[in-house]
Amino acid sequence: MKKTNGNGPHPRRPENDNDMRPEYDFSQGIRGKYADRFKAKGGCYLVSIDLDLRRYFPDDRAVNSALRELAQKSDQEARVRIRRKSA
Repeated sequence: MKKTNGNGPHPRRPENDNDMRPEYDFSQGIRGKYADRFKAKGGCYLVSIDLDLRRYFPDDRAVNSALRELAQKSDQEARVRIRRKSA
């Protein structure tokens, strides 16, 4: 299958391209069912965490908590540096 460069619409698969397993049935699926909820939250970023970090970050809550804490500390340090320069 030909890949796109991301600038245009995705190419349609030929109808005779039957690599979908028979147990997958999307005939009752609703296109864009969660799109509004996804947009309302501003989307999300998917990242891959190395396996050795899995014990520290077992789920997305742990990752988000650690990143928020790091961001808060970074902001605090930046404010301290600004105060020192102006003093």
